[in-house]
Amino acid sequence: YQLADDQSNKNSAKIQIVKQVLKYLRENYRVNFSAEDLAKNLGYTKFYVSRVFKDVTGKNISAQVNEIRVANARELLMTTDMSMSEIAVACGFENSSYFGKVFKKITNMTPIEYRSRER
Repeated sequence: YQLADDQSNKNSAKIQIVKQVLKYLRENYRVNFSAEDLAKNLGYTKFYVSRVFKDVTGKNISAQVNEIRVANARELLMTTDMSMSEIAVACGFENSSYFGKVFKKITNMTPIEYRSRER
């Protein structure tokens, strides 16, 4: 039974790391940060944090960041008259063309289509 407990503790530790990663991402999605910054903040190596996150969630960290950014962009598209480039910057995208590409990949529509459909 000891092995089962060890496995359970390992999983619990991994879930705690994922929670810490998600908290960090939600608090920092507006700024450009590296995997190194994230890992250093949590006290682990970037390789370990990346592997644990992928093992537990099935996603890589950059995909998760993009999902958080797009969720926030959707909110701004529906509730403000901000331009696409203003929304891109406000949500942490480096430029509006990358924002458009990521937004379309996640939502299957462009930000402009989303705004006109949701209003």
